[in-house]
Amino acid sequence: MFGYMGKILWIDLTEERVSAESLPEEFARKYIGGSGLAAKIIYEKMPKDIEPFDPESMLIFATGPLTGTPTPCSGRISICARSPLGIWGESHAGSMFGPYLKKAGFDAIVIKGKAKKPTYIWIDDGEVEFRSAEKIWGKDVYETYEIIMEELKDKSIKIAAIGPAGENLVKYASIICGVGKAGRSGMGAVMGSKNLKAIAVRGTKRIPLAKEDELKDFAKEVQIQLIKSSAAQSLHNYGTGGGMEAYYQLGNIPIKNQGEGVWDEAKVEKIGGKRMSQTILDKITPCCNCVIGCKRTVYIREGKYAGLKADGPEFETLCMLGSNLLNDNLELIVKANDLCNRLGIDTISIGGVLAFAMEAYEKGLLTKDDTGGLELKWGPSEEILELIRRIAYREGIGDLMAEGVREFSRRLGGGSEYFALHVKGLEVPAHNPRAFFGHALSYATMNRGACHLAWPHNPDRGRLVPEIGITAATNRFESKGKAVVVKKMQDYMELYDLLVICKYAASAGLTLTQLTKFYELVTGRAITIEEIMKVGERSFNLKRILNCMWGVTSRDDVLPKRLLEPQEGGTMRNVPDMDLMLKEYYEVRGWTPEGTPSKEKIQELEI
Repeated sequence: MFGYMGKILWIDLTEERVSAESLPEEFARKYIGGSGLAAKIIYEKMPKDIEPFDPESMLIFATGPLTGTPTPCSGRISICARSPLGIWGESHAGSMFGPYLKKAGFDAIVIKGKAKKPTYIWIDDGEVEFRSAEKIWGKDVYETYEIIMEELKDKSIKIAAIGPAGENLVKYASIICGVGKAGRSGMGAVMGSKNLKAIAVRGTKRIPLAKEDELKDFAKEVQIQLIKSSAAQSLHNYGTGGGMEAYYQLGNIPIKNQGEGVWDEAKVEKIGGKRMSQTILDKITPCCNCVIGCKRTVYIREGKYAGLKADGPEFETLCMLGSNLLNDNLELIVKANDLCNRLGIDTISIGGVLAFAMEAYEKGLLTKDDTGGLELKWGPSEEILELIRRIAYREGIGDLMAEGVREFSRRLGGGSEYFALHVKGLEVPAHNPRAFFGHALSYATMNRGACHLAWPHNPDRGRLVPEIGITAATNRFESKGKAVVVKKMQDYMELYDLLVICKYAASAGLTLTQLTKFYELVTGRAITIEEIMKVGERSFNLKRILNCMWGVTSRDDVLPKRLLEPQEGGTMRNVPDMDLMLKEYYEVRGWTPEGTPSKEKIQELEI
């Protein structure tokens, strides 16, 4: 098969056994790759009663046909499992890890079992070795990289690793893949439950391409187009945080645990991507084969954190560890972000957990006795750093905070569920669903919980997809009819996680027609817009079926009450009509009123 290596690597950590199986052509045709391939494997191979931390749970690293090819923005990896929340979990990271894994000879790795002692896996051009990780267990991610590279005597290898948070099963622990972070869904905790510290990979094999010369020419043409776009230039110059001020005007950043709609504009500017570029930018560090370059390295030259060189915080982090906590200290956000990366923690979820704890403290539901003497006050405070550390090591109050806001609130009580902002247990990201009703419906219905990544290419802001009938900007405050657009966008964005390509390529102007052509040039398979959109719909529905098997119903497709109340500021006191949107959504999806894909829909999609 062109575009694929044709092999899935199966690893049993309990038995220290490996085997390589052929990638079923039907899987590749019907689910393409990435998270769709992972969902199909879990659906077919993992019994439904397997819990997230059971040894027999599956953790899957999956590439797509575009991974490692000349296609722009295709240097990514999908990581999937049943999440610690008990639902579908997936996370994605840009870096060389995905291309190296594919060039080592594998389209995906399926890991099950639990190692008897801390272990890391070394994959060298198809050869697999189990190695002791006892001396690196407890080390942070970057220390782990250095030790493994030294042990393997190769600085060029690529590594996916967990930090202490993953080892201690923090429910929102991440897997760090160098410049890319697979942050959401707690994949790091699943990895830690298997006593698996890291995967190191080196790959030099050629990826078979159907029309290589034509692909290279087309890739160059599209690269030039993307680079010239205003969206790509903004992302390159200012990173994902470059839109902070504009989003604030729209009411689309979280302020004080999404409890307020107005903050000092000067403070918003202080923590934005433009200020970061003007003051502490060191260099731009793009992912593999990326022509946009939104990622950056920053260097703090003065003040308390002088000498710190670290990854620059992205929009979500600037918001969740900034405005969400009323923290206007950019350098403190950089320090907190670096600490999260080292310890292996999702910055979105921990921002939600910290804000919840601060509000609980403010309301008297937590005291200094509970917090071990820490004052959990709003604003820039180094208590944030100590809390992050305690969460990673599950010390004191950190043990409860490590469970996430849903469980934290359940144990705390006192009406705290009102300000515990999550969907299906996953903490709500930075985008305010009152500002864009598309976000509201998408948050409620996305398979991994509150996820903003089906609405980044936002039709409410005039970003159109004419090939699927989105030809005019939609009203961001309109509920009626929103379901049709959200469904289309979810299926469309799903494709990016099957082909395994960055969604910012869409923001920069990559069209669905071009995406389809890349697929054809790589695989040699001609496919229509209608056919490829059907693949996205099939994958989305399969993940929903898995969730239904694990107990999800329409009762779980809800937003926290706070997010359904009017707010001052850019949202203009509007709130979405969730009942109307969900009713229309289930109808458009072909689901039952209980939120289950109907038999007719399952048959139509050939699941």
